[in-house]
Amino acid sequence: MNKIKQSAGAMEKVKNRSDELIRRAQKVHIDRKYIVSHMIFHFAVKNLMKRYNCNAFAFECFEACSARLSDDWEFVPCLTHTLLKDEGYPSACEGDLNALLAMNILMGLSRKSAYMGNLGMVDKDVIYIFHDVPGMKMRGFDKPDLPYELRNFVQSGWGVQAKVDFAKIKEKKVTMARFNPLANKIMVAKGEIIGCEGFSKPGCTLKAIIRVPNAKGLCKKRSDYGYHFAMVYGDYTQELEQLAEMINVEVEFHS
Repeated sequence: MNKIKQSAGAMEKVKNRSDELIRRAQKVHIDRKYIVSHMIFHFAVKNLMKRYNCNAFAFECFEACSARLSDDWEFVPCLTHTLLKDEGYPSACEGDLNALLAMNILMGLSRKSAYMGNLGMVDKDVIYIFHDVPGMKMRGFDKPDLPYELRNFVQSGWGVQAKVDFAKIKEKKVTMARFNPLANKIMVAKGEIIGCEGFSKPGCTLKAIIRVPNAKGLCKKRSDYGYHFAMVYGDYTQELEQLAEMINVEVEFHS
């Protein structure tokens, strides 16, 4: 990040990309200087990925906070996760490689950006998935961006996140998946988005509200698989079953 700040050419690209993101947004609720600082982080990540020939990214959110990296640089990784996924690179919060693997498969099958978040129960037939890392290309890499707003993650005003309102997206069917810790089994569930919460709140608050059968049973499976699930729009259960057979991975379909 320091190298980018010291390069006039790199900073010109950073500012141009920041202004493009601002221009395409429906609304902007955060100062441009914070968007620029986040784009410096994004370019640094892309440089590292290129150097080490990486095709995916994960970030240890809590460790960065405890080391005060986020506070010193006034950035959070949420925007970079969104932008990377929109470019076709699976990108996972909190260093969660099991969610990253599921995201990789879902994005490859659907050719769409994925959403990732903690899965929780609302009532017997409704769950939520929440994290502030939606993709603007969740309708497809070759489709126009979803409408999004740029908002602050931190209460005091910094920390950029791109938020989309799931309730306003016409497509409702979604496929959710996560690998188990051994990565030899994948949990797959279908659902229908029925609402959205946390769109205008700071922090990790964006929730996709999803109708599924037997929500309690799905939530119980978190003890075997973990809390983060990856999600894409559309029904890709048949494709997942075929792919899992090819790569010798057991599939557990939730019903």
